[in-house]
Amino acid sequence: AKKNVELNKVDVLVSLPKSIMGEIDLLFANILAKPIVELKDTLIDALRTDGQLIVSGLLVNQITLVLNAYGPFVNLLSKQELDGWVLLRMKKK
Repeated sequence: AKKNVELNKVDVLVSLPKSIMGEIDLLFANILAKPIVELKDTLIDALRTDGQLIVSGLLVNQITLVLNAYGPFVNLLSKQELDGWVLLRMKKK
């Protein structure tokens, strides 16, 4: 991800979840469902109110698991599926 940021000359912070600090407007997590659920508190705490979280790397049968974990803290804005993989776009309450 860091190499892509450099190649595309964009101003984006790329970090591991442990180093996320502050109130983030938009957060992407492209990892499997289990780590997304395990990192719920870290990711939610990093977002400002009304900040958006986009998670991908989910299989279709994992959507319910992720939405059950995040549901109390976010509103689902959209769900996109491609070849059995899913991207969820959520907004912090």
